[in-house]
Amino acid sequence: MLMAIAKLLLRIAVVPFCGLVVSRALLEVAHAAGWHPENQLANLMLKSPTLVEIGWVRWVLLALGTLFVWAIADYLLYRRTTETTDVASVDSAKTLRRLSDGSSPMRLFLDNGGILAAKNPQGKNINFVQVAVVSTIDVPNCAPYILRTEHRSSSRASFKELTRESRLVGWSRQPATPCDLPAAVPFHFNLVMFHEFANAPQDVFSETPNTLSQGYERLGKSGEYRYRVSVVGQGLQRAEASVSVIWKGRKRLPKIELQQP
Repeated sequence: MLMAIAKLLLRIAVVPFCGLVVSRALLEVAHAAGWHPENQLANLMLKSPTLVEIGWVRWVLLALGTLFVWAIADYLLYRRTTETTDVASVDSAKTLRRLSDGSSPMRLFLDNGGILAAKNPQGKNINFVQVAVVSTIDVPNCAPYILRTEHRSSSRASFKELTRESRLVGWSRQPATPCDLPAAVPFHFNLVMFHEFANAPQDVFSETPNTLSQGYERLGKSGEYRYRVSVVGQGLQRAEASVSVIWKGRKRLPKIELQQP
């Protein structure tokens, strides 16, 4: 409140005073150069102006000059700041309106085709099916979940549920989950892993539900696995997607597809 009052006093007192000083200085410079604009203006307005009338014309010129300088200073010092603030307010309003409409600032996508090649502690090749998430704003306490795992033998068959247990997934390269997701910085999390010559995919968790581990062993690298995933953040709408891992043979890399609602 005090800051606003101080800015208002500066705007209505100091800036006009500075404008008057500048106008007076410009008039003195004109006099020094031999030009007397108040005399010329008085002669145009009056037939035989007196010294008093010329003095009044001089003060009118000073007043007009003060208003001109004040207007320029007001625009440069206040209006541009207001316009910048208004633009920021509009952007914030758009973001809030977008979030209030039920959409999420986070987006899920596949990075490098959705497969990350790595090596296990024994030096053998291992692949991870990986999902990336990026946000337009900072997201506090962000964490990914696998909500459901399903499988079907072919594109014409219907999906059968392997597990419906919601499980918290750890970020692949972050020290803790959940953690803060910075704006425009992609984070990654793994869904499943597989060895090139293994008969079946493997879960990324140390403790795997029996139905899922048995399903992997029974179904192996065949058909289509579908993972329903969700990424949540504190106070924000979650981002959800379905990730399909489609196998065309035990020795071939699967095709990864991602669909968002």
